[in-house]
This record gives sequence, C-alpha cells and structure tokens, in this order.
Amino acid sequence: MRRAPFPSRRSATVTLLIVNVVAFLAQIVLSSFLHYPTDAYFALSLEGLRHGFVWQLLTYQFMHGGVIHLLLNCWAIFMFGREVEEALGRKNFLTLYFSSGVMGGLVQMLAGLLLGGHFAVPVVGASAGAFGLIAAFAVLFPERPLTLLLFFIIPVNMRAKFLLLISALVALLGIAFPISNIADAAHLGGMFTGSSSCDMPYTGNGRGSGVRHLSTHARWSGSHPTTQCSGGKTNLSWMKICRRKNS
Repeated sequence: MRRAPFPSRRSATVTLLIVNVVAFLAQIVLSSFLHYPTDAYFALSLEGLRHGFVWQLLTYQFMHGGVIHLLLNCWAIFMFGREVEEALGRKNFLTLYFSSGVMGGLVQMLAGLLLGGHFAVPVVGASAGAFGLIAAFAVLFPERPLTLLLFFIIPVNMRAKFLLLISALVALLGIAFPISNIADAAHLGGMFTGSSSCDMPYTGNGRGSGVRHLSTHARWSGSHPTTQCSGGKTNLSWMKICRRKNS
C-alpha cells in the first residue's frame, strides 16, 4: 500500500498575503499603541535613504495606509500571483515580485529627487510588486480574457495585454498630472520590471516550462508613498494603490 505523498508547500502567493496581513497588524500596534515612529524607519523616503536606511526598499512593501489599501493590494497579489507563480516557479516568482517592489521604489524616489513636491513624500504599500505581477501575467498570458469590475460595479471585458496597456497609461497620466496620493511612478516602475523580466508568452504546462527567460536581475524601472497609497475568464475588480502618500 502506497503512502500518500507529503502535502506540498504553501504557495509563495499565499505566504505573501499572510506576511502582509501580519506586518499590517504589527504596524498598527507599533504606531498606534506603542507610538513607535514606523514611517520614519520603515516607510520609503528620500530622507531615510539619505540616512542609510536602505532596508526601507523592502520594508515599505509590507506597510499600508489602511485596511482598504491592504485589501486591494492583497487582492491583486492573489488574483495575478497564483498563475504567475505556477508559470515561473516559487523562486523566480519571488525574485520578480520583490524586484518590482524595489525598482518601483527607486523610480518613485528618483521622481521625488528630480521633481520634488508630490513625488517626494514617504511611500508605503505593495503596489509596485503587485503591478509587477499584473505586468508579468499580461506578458505570460496576453490573450487571457478578463472581466474587470470598474469601481466594483461596472463590468468591463478586456484581454490581459490591454489591462497592462491601460494601467501603464493611467500611471503615465498620474505622473504628468499628479492630482492624487497615488504613487504612479512606483506603479510604472513595477510594471516595467515585471514585463521586462518575462519576455515571452507562457505556453508550457507550469513551473516555468513555457518561459524563455526570467531575468534574475530586474532591469531598471521604477511603489508608492506613506503618506501615499500604491488598488477560462477571470473575474477581477479594479484596484488602486496608494502613497503616505500610500502606494
């Protein structure tokens, strides 16, 4: 009689969701109850990088501007991350996700350094990584039909490649006309990293067999601010990510 195989490891996508929720709860306890300056040390900011707080490029990805901000980013990670992880494998998936977050943060900081003002505020949120996953999904499965619920109400049908195009255009418009607390430069950087890391549509049967190349060193691209926010057929809801401005 054969033994049942050992259960597979929890997916990296699910692990990311759990870590984001735990980090958000820790953020609330530290800032609201213990009055610890979490934004100063863990949100991504030009001032922090000037002081050598390079860990902010990672920690800001686990901070959020509120429950809705957290839920929208987790939704995006869950909806797009599962198939990207299956296509690329766990290690490459995590490399792509965190590279998108880091490069998105760097692009946002570069925009803050060059343009100041709206772009120079501290940034929090997982949106650069989430947009990296959306971009990777669109490159791997460009013809996949999606149904988006615009503002969670209006159904809009489109293919994955057009979702990426529209997301990039929205980010560019947000950079050109910065009227909200969305970290658009971070989003654009995350999208560029995610798409440039996967340079061929996925045609295999899982675990990266259909991917020609996944760059282990994501190309320069550019997630959002603290006091800014980074939000068959697949059913989705439109997401916005904000800056602290939330990203």
